[in-house]
Amino acid sequence: MSTIAIPGRLSVVWVDNNTLSTEITATLPGRDLGDNSFGDAQASEVITVSGYVWDDNGAGGGTPADGAWDSPDNPHGPQPGAEPGLAGAVVGVSSGQTQMTGSDGAFQLYAPPDEAITLLEENPAGYISTGAVAGNDATQIDDDSLTIGPLSGGTTSAGNLFGDLLPADLEVVKSDDPDPVVAGTTLTYTLVFTNHGLGDARLVIITDTLSEDVTFGGIVSQPPALSGPDETGQYLTWSAPTLAADAWGAIVFTANVHSDAIVSISNGAVITSSTPDPNPENNRAEEDTTISCLPDIYELDDGLAQANVLDSLGQEHNFCDNATDWTSFTAEAGNTYTITTSSWGRRADTHLALFWSDGETLLAANDDYEGATDYSSRIVWQARLGGTYYVRTTSRGDLIGNLTDYDIWLEREERALILLPLVSRHVGTAIQIPPIVVEDSGESAEPDQTDDRKLLGVIIHVCPDAYDSF
Repeated sequence: MSTIAIPGRLSVVWVDNNTLSTEITATLPGRDLGDNSFGDAQASEVITVSGYVWDDNGAGGGTPADGAWDSPDNPHGPQPGAEPGLAGAVVGVSSGQTQMTGSDGAFQLYAPPDEAITLLEENPAGYISTGAVAGNDATQIDDDSLTIGPLSGGTTSAGNLFGDLLPADLEVVKSDDPDPVVAGTTLTYTLVFTNHGLGDARLVIITDTLSEDVTFGGIVSQPPALSGPDETGQYLTWSAPTLAADAWGAIVFTANVHSDAIVSISNGAVITSSTPDPNPENNRAEEDTTISCLPDIYELDDGLAQANVLDSLGQEHNFCDNATDWTSFTAEAGNTYTITTSSWGRRADTHLALFWSDGETLLAANDDYEGATDYSSRIVWQARLGGTYYVRTTSRGDLIGNLTDYDIWLEREERALILLPLVSRHVGTAIQIPPIVVEDSGESAEPDQTDDRKLLGVIIHVCPDAYDSF
């Protein structure tokens, strides 16, 4: 029996163990085709190992890479409607003989009897192994190797199968617009998917996971070959029967950002298929979007020179852009002023600081005033000198962004004056006394005021009424 045929030159092609072939051209006469060899052996002196390598692409109605040679009756060997045999695979036995498969994927090898033989399969370029099926008297080691025997001479191990497949290489990429996005507005996502692999991807599934802080808006565009999306809670799912090698597509959809979203939101997408993918790292993508809010109408008010004038009507502010706001007011000497914030935003926590006219000398400060039900602040202060004063409102912990809203307003209480009925006599010896001022308690951080009383004469109380006593 024939055991091997060895071509003598690259131009000579192995057909089977009894046949070698070459192409005859006009330049061929006189050319050396090398030492072409054929090996024979007595059938009783060797064991025979045979089988097929097949393209496990699911063409026979099964699932790609299922490790079964799919056809209606699952025969061993190429059949109409079944997965095809695969050419170009190299199959060898550990005793030394190797063979490259032809178009039908068949191989037949010979090995010494009475010892265990390892049958090895090397994939064609670009293919990956999907399974190995042991024939009679054989045991699977892995997807590329089987152990056979020991068998006595003249016996055969048939039906040994190796499945190979061109893999897919699926990738998904996510992008968002705009970023940052204002809470309460619409965000647009673009999802690009590609098959970089050599083989078609079958039974493709794309799943996108929305943040709990958004609601699915709708589809802007998607390839017609995709079905979906099926919406289940925060999950969107698309599917396609096949994504060919080097094919790609894009899904564009919108999401409505909730008005109470804060800091950032995350969106994730995953693409899978039934076809093996040796590079799963690019099957998943995440996209984070920063949440912003609209600055208040008093911006820019981030520095002393940009301070807005504060009044009793109040102002509505937020810390969308940064954690500091400045306001100012004009005070009259002796009046009492109350500056109050209402931190009504869910994340608002104000701190008030009052400065003298130079914007540097601190007069009073407050974080959370007694009696407040939230993180509001209040300063009660009496002016010793008239002039412009500055109020700095900061966000505790430098917290900025959405839901940091607060109101701020100014209240003024004028000083109380009690004027005694006085009459000056003998003007040359009277003392001019300014009106007596009854004031609430306050702070004394301003510079000392000078005493401008002048000695003029004697003061005599005249015109007593019934309630006067002497």
